[in-house]
Amino acid sequence: MVMVPYSKVFSRGLAASLVAGLVVLVALVLAGCANNPPAQVSEGPPATAVPAAPTPAAQSDRSSSGAAGGSSGQVSASVLQSPPSTPPLQVVTTTNFVGDWARVVGGDRAEVFALLPPGGDPHSFVPGGADVARVADADVVFTVGLGLEANWLHDLVRNARADESTVIELGEFVDPMEFSGPDLHGHGEAGHEEEAGHMEAGHEEPGHEEPGHEEDAGHVEDAGHVEDAGHVEDAGHDEMGHDDHGHGAEDPHFWFDPIRVKLAINEIAAQLSYLDPENADTYYVNAAAYGDELDELHAWIQEHVGMVPPERRLLVTSHDSLGYLAEAYGFEVVGLVIPSLAPDVEPSAEHLSEVIEAVRENNVPAVFGETTVSDRLAHTIAQETGAELVQLYSGSMGVAGSGADTYVGMVRTNVERIVEVLK
Repeated sequence: MVMVPYSKVFSRGLAASLVAGLVVLVALVLAGCANNPPAQVSEGPPATAVPAAPTPAAQSDRSSSGAAGGSSGQVSASVLQSPPSTPPLQVVTTTNFVGDWARVVGGDRAEVFALLPPGGDPHSFVPGGADVARVADADVVFTVGLGLEANWLHDLVRNARADESTVIELGEFVDPMEFSGPDLHGHGEAGHEEEAGHMEAGHEEPGHEEPGHEEDAGHVEDAGHVEDAGHVEDAGHDEMGHDDHGHGAEDPHFWFDPIRVKLAINEIAAQLSYLDPENADTYYVNAAAYGDELDELHAWIQEHVGMVPPERRLLVTSHDSLGYLAEAYGFEVVGLVIPSLAPDVEPSAEHLSEVIEAVRENNVPAVFGETTVSDRLAHTIAQETGAELVQLYSGSMGVAGSGADTYVGMVRTNVERIVEVLK
């Protein structure tokens, strides 16, 4: 028996084991290649990767970033540095001259739509379906108030299902005049007793306010007032519930007095600032600048009215719309074709005879009609007395190019026509 050394046996066994292991390894590699063939190159677009769901920590971090950035959760660094501007306020006004005020104060921060078209009568306007939609979508609705729009405003707001707190009646903020009743055409009536040429309190110098408005007219209401902005005064909303559709106890035609208009401008600025505090400075600056323009308009009216001798500052008008003008600039209303603050009242034959007599007795050179009111009766009185019939822009601005297509242009045109025929 041949004996093999132990070391040689061990070496040969180790070699055999290594060979066997290599064979197994190669077999496994070949099996893996058979089960996973090389990926084929696709000729179409690559598939969009679906992001993995964020971890709770990542969700928390993104929510925190969204809250800080005022966004909905997807906030980029560029948005945080330059946040997108808010959309402009949606502003609706009943009359076009109030719309003109709102455009000046709001600038590019307000989209303003005036319901009343040029030449429309604010007393008898009939809103359409588009107007209802506008009111429903409005951030704020500015009205004259004091019963001017009473015939239709309440129904419009109701049909639009609008929040009445968004309806702001500017007449409540301008120290409105009272009127004395149906017989407003006689001498010495309230609001017309001042001596010709005398300016009432609040009109002695530009910028001086009426009683109850001690702040400077160009100054926007204080913070306490702004905090109340957006609410509707109880008195202001009385008209919205009126069943008789008539004027209240106060004259709504305050826009014939630029100093009172300054108070309305201040209120518009306060309301817009309440709704859009980030741009409050814009509204305040615009209101102050427009207030300066109204001061200039007031001084210009005083200068031009000064060309008319005091004894000739007598007015006969279609209806009682010039009370504020008379009080502010020393005129006297001696006759009203329609003895009412609203032009839809039919006067009696006896009343018309009294107006004709007043024109003749006072040697009044003109009867002032209105672009928004039928001039049939005014024309009759002018023919009977030999007076000239002169049309004024009363409840509405004129069409584009008329010279009365802004509030300031409307007032200037009216004053020029009045002065020209009376001086």
